[in-house]
Amino acid sequence: MRRTRLRSSGRMLVGRLLAPWAVFAASALGALSSSFALAAAPKVVKCSPDHGDQNVDPATKVLRVEFDQNMSRGGFSVCGQGLQATGKPRWKTARVFEVPIKLEANHKYQLSINCPSARNFKNVAGEPAEIYPLVFRTAAPGAKPSGSMPLDDKRAAIGRLRQAIDQHYSYRDLRDVDWDARFAQFTPRMEQATNWRKFTVAAAELLGAAQDPHIWLRMDDGDLVGTFRRQARRNYAFAQLQAAVGQFKLHGKTVGTGRFDDGIGYIVIGTWTGQPADFEPAFETLAEFADAPGLVIDVRP
Repeated sequence: MRRTRLRSSGRMLVGRLLAPWAVFAASALGALSSSFALAAAPKVVKCSPDHGDQNVDPATKVLRVEFDQNMSRGGFSVCGQGLQATGKPRWKTARVFEVPIKLEANHKYQLSINCPSARNFKNVAGEPAEIYPLVFRTAAPGAKPSGSMPLDDKRAAIGRLRQAIDQHYSYRDLRDVDWDARFAQFTPRMEQATNWRKFTVAAAELLGAAQDPHIWLRMDDGDLVGTFRRQARRNYAFAQLQAAVGQFKLHGKTVGTGRFDDGIGYIVIGTWTGQPADFEPAFETLAEFADAPGLVIDVRP
């Protein structure tokens, strides 16, 4: 039986762009400047086939993605390998994107809607959509497609989730949440889920009432689903930053460096979630700034 467990924060899966029709990210500059998200980033609310689906009918002809808000129709990023497009992708409405596809039987597809290297699904304000992993498996030849899950398994998972909140969540009483009411509200959705992804999304929404960004749900395949995201707006303008810092230079997508006119050194860190090698330019630049009268290390992103 598959399980859903409480875990600390982590990252979504990544992939490469689906050639030949995926739109590549514009530049490293865009990746760094978008590392601090604006409020209300768009999210995928429904996908068909959906993440976690098993025994998907190989005769499925369309990949359909629906967002929670109106999207810009200027670009898209479907990341991953192996999915064969049979026609031109199109926006059916301002929120629904479709791709004509051909699926193989008994095949596992590992994709994502947007990914770290390409985030061209954006809303009308230019905010990239949150990365949405999309992993599913088609039915074997001659097998009857089915998306059913044993109800007993789902009820057992709901029981373990309630036990985790009641017995292991340190801030249970501090958050002042009516957990009886929350479980009563979301239990039907979890019981009706046709795969563990849908179950986990419903459970994450249930737990979101705690408004605790440190609560995540982790599935057996390693995927992590957050329960709450604080809404925040960037507290600096990246374009003005470039203009203010002399000799500004980007080193990949994580580190930027430069010097002000008075000789003070400047290092900006775009994210803490990169690989160790991504941060090496920051350490190398420290040696260059040995003669600087001061140093600014900017971690606002």
